[in-house]
Amino acid sequence: MNPADVSVVSGIVSIPWILKPFYGIISDTVPYFGYRRKSYLIQFGFIAFLCWNLLAYKVTNKFQGVFIILLI
Repeated sequence: MNPADVSVVSGIVSIPWILKPFYGIISDTVPYFGYRRKSYLIQFGFIAFLCWNLLAYKVTNKFQGVFIILLI
């Protein structure tokens, strides 16, 4: 990838870190299946596991890869 593409990918991948404080507030205040954090960790851990497998076996171009990395 050229430097401009790397810059765009870096900006897209940093979006979840910008949203992390909002996720923390939601997970602290809204119980999910009776738990505050544990259910969120299990759910998003499973989603990350699926996304890592998709990244390893199904990604065919860089746009799909960037989207999967964004989900992870």
